[in-house]
Amino acid sequence: MTKTTKNWLYAIFLIIAVLFPQIGKAQIFESKTGVDTLTFAERISLRTNAVDWTLLTPNLGVEFDVKSTNWNRWAVGLTLKTKWNTPATFKNRVFYNITEVRADFRNYWRTRQINNKVPAHTGFIDRLFSCRRHVVKHPKTTYYRGAYMSFSDFSIKFGREGHQGKALSAGITYGIIKPLYAFRTGNTLDLDLGFDAGFVAVNSEKFIYLNSATL
Repeated sequence: MTKTTKNWLYAIFLIIAVLFPQIGKAQIFESKTGVDTLTFAERISLRTNAVDWTLLTPNLGVEFDVKSTNWNRWAVGLTLKTKWNTPATFKNRVFYNITEVRADFRNYWRTRQINNKVPAHTGFIDRLFSCRRHVVKHPKTTYYRGAYMSFSDFSIKFGREGHQGKALSAGITYGIIKPLYAFRTGNTLDLDLGFDAGFVAVNSEKFIYLNSATL
């Protein structure tokens, strides 16, 4: 096995699809009787990344609401995925080993109809981040924005050469959540489609796998 050490920094843009089972978070807007108060259990969500599962990478995340209200929610989350030392029987071995810990900080909201009680924002910054619309086209869609940070340890090889090392990334995230199924208990199964933009610092080594057939 030959190695060449590299240290580099680059911008990365990712599109991720996540199946996001949620507990008690279907109503992320003001109810007819006002803002709902969530219990401790209703402030917890579990999520898993469907794309990682297609790559046979087990992963699980947990998210917790900062406040106990269901309107204009802020939440913190932690996700862990790991797949290491996977046996390979191919002549030219293929490796996809990765362990990653990711922390998220998100703000969730739904668009609101502008009317006499809910006037349009006038300030530039307020209008830039406003959730108030003259026409609400997707009343059941929840939106989010926030920031993330992750640390990963990886060993990946698809061709003749592979890369292994560690990476630290950070950036901003934006996405939508669409409800897929509502259970009788009030829990929901949602589809989370998000977009990340940020930077990754990587310390990696290039390697070539030498088996007995190539010696």
